[in-house]
Formats: sequence, structure tokens, C-alpha cells
Amino acid sequence: PLCVGLLEIVTEPDFSNEFECMAMLRDLVHLLEVIGVAHKEIGAGTIRVDANISVSHADGRSGDKVEVKNVGSINFVRRAISFEIKRQIKLLSSGKRVEPETRGFNANTGSTVSLRGKDSGKQDYRFMPEPDLPPLVLDLSNVSFSQSSHKTPSTATPSPSGPTPLSSSHCHVVRVSDVATRLPKLPHEKRMMLRDEYGIPLWDSFKVESREGAVEYFEDVVKHLDEKNLAPKAAFWTENNLFALLDKKNLTMEENPISATQLAALVNNVGSGTITNNTAKLIFKMLGDGEKRTVLQIVEEDVLQVISDPIVLRPLCEKLVQDERKNVKFLKTYKKNPRAVTTRLESLLVLQTDGRSDLSVARTMIDELLAAMATELAER
Repeated sequence: PLCVGLLEIVTEPDFSNEFECMAMLRDLVHLLEVIGVAHKEIGAGTIRVDANISVSHADGRSGDKVEVKNVGSINFVRRAISFEIKRQIKLLSSGKRVEPETRGFNANTGSTVSLRGKDSGKQDYRFMPEPDLPPLVLDLSNVSFSQSSHKTPSTATPSPSGPTPLSSSHCHVVRVSDVATRLPKLPHEKRMMLRDEYGIPLWDSFKVESREGAVEYFEDVVKHLDEKNLAPKAAFWTENNLFALLDKKNLTMEENPISATQLAALVNNVGSGTITNNTAKLIFKMLGDGEKRTVLQIVEEDVLQVISDPIVLRPLCEKLVQDERKNVKFLKTYKKNPRAVTTRLESLLVLQTDGRSDLSVARTMIDELLAAMATELAER
């Protein structure tokens, strides 16, 4: 029968609440997926979690530990830890003792239930040595740790003189430095690269990096940008508009219908002021639906250039403001919240021009026209 190796990862007690645990688990599952160790479907049984929870006493003494075993989803882990924290606080607050035990999580009730007690002494799990699996020894020579808090595993060996044998009849030696060279670029390295090289906010870098192939796609987009300072805009379009399109059509990055050059052209045209953001969204939808023309062809053939000429915009703004005169509550509403009135007229202008109006120009006109009309009506 096919056998699958079991990898057990044990953390230090570094977490203070269920949300920190969720964040760590999500990042860990993502990391294991990226390096090909496990699939991300934690609920399918590939990954299981044992959560150890203890609540400190008021005087700072650590409480007894309770272990919630074999939890099968990150959300269930959050709920289990949250319930245990409240349960243990309630016990300690009433003067009772938290019994060290193993508990299970009931997803239907959102509560944990006792499975068995834990002996105070060291438990004997009766592990049997497997003759076909020799001891694993890690060779940490030429390995540098990024944080001083990292501890050298007890199984590590100093670098021996000469080449280290990969295996022998007594043990199996693994050069950690050799393994590191075979790893792909890790998630945290990609996030830092997005932040440091392209000026992407860290939260946005998390979202871009979270989807397989998205960072490579984004870097291809950047190659076609007119200016590198447009990179954050390209990241925004990638993580919002593009991801939403792929989710709606149930596509992967490999099946992405919008090429990097097309997205770069959109960002370039918005950045140069050739088209508005609303027009870019319209063109983006066309491209997502299979439009074969280039962005430039669409803009020119469909006459989608931004309307920024005051001679063209002013009559449209005047008509909107004059229509507002018919509103008997205009003066009262305008005095109370002039920004709301301006915003509403801007929205009407956008509709009338199919999203092509340059609001930075139109907004000033609308503000001036509204203020003049309000003054005129107030003097009557």
C-alpha cells in the first residue's frame, strides 16, 4: 500500500489568542503548499491541529494545560481556542482548578468535551524503533538563521571535515543548506520583495502573494509600465479586479484571459489621464469577456478618451445645477451638507458621460455653480 509520511510541527507557546493562532496556521498551510509538502485543504484531513491552551492566574502563574486534539479546520481551531479560554477563565474565576486533560471539539455545539485525563508524570507512548527508518541527522553547516532566537535542533551535528555522507547504515544525514537551494522563493520573501522593490503596502503584498502565479504575473505587468511608480496601481488592479474576475469565472492564474501587457496598458492609460478609472473598468470587463482588440484600439475606436475640456464639461455641469434649482429643499440641504449635493451631481455627470468625465475638473465647476446659486437664492 502507498504510505504517506507524517510531518509534525511543534511551536513554542508564543500565541496569546485565537486570532494569532489562525494567522500562523494560515501562513503555515500556505507555506507547506508552496514548497509542495501538503495540500491546502486542511478540512480534507491532510492537516490536523492539536491546540494546547492554558490561562494564566491573576498573580501571573501559568495555568494547567489543556490539549484539544485533532481539529480539522482553521475556523474550528479558532472556535475551540475561544471556547477553551472562556471555559478556563470561568473555572479559575470561581475558585476551581483547570484539570490537565485531552479534549475534543464539537463543531455542532462550538464547545470542547473531555476525552481523557493527562497523568502528571511523563507519558509513555511506547514508541517502537523502525529498522527501515534510521535516525535523521541535520547538518547545519553553512546555514544562517535570520533571527537570533532560533535554536539549534538537538539532532544537529557540527560540520565534519570533508564531505558529509548522505546516509549510512546507522543514520541518514541531510544537509540543510542543500535543501535550501532547492526551495522556491518563499512567501515571506515574495512579500518583502513586493514591498521593498515596488512600494506595495504590506497588506496588499499579502493578497497578491496569496494566489499561485500572481507575483510572477504582476512582475510581468511592471515590465510594461511606463513608470515604475505605477506599480502600486498595478498591484491594486491585480488583487481586486483581476482576482474578482478569476473567482467569478472559476479560473486560475494560468487560465487568466487578461495578459500582462493588457493590464499594463490599462494602468498606463489611467496614469497618463487618457481614460478615467471608470472607463478602465469598462475596458477591463470587455477584455475579460474575450475582447481581442488592444486597449489603445478600444479607446480610439470606441471614443473613450477622458472628457477634461472645460468647454465641453461646463454646459453639462450647468444643466445639472439648474435642474437642482427645481428642488424646493435645495437651499436647506446644501447649507447642511454641500459635499453630499456635489457628490450626487458628480454621480449624475458620470452617468451622462459613460464614466468619461474628468471629475477633478468637473468638481470645481459644480462647486462654483452650486455656491453661486445658493447665494442667489439666499438673497431673495
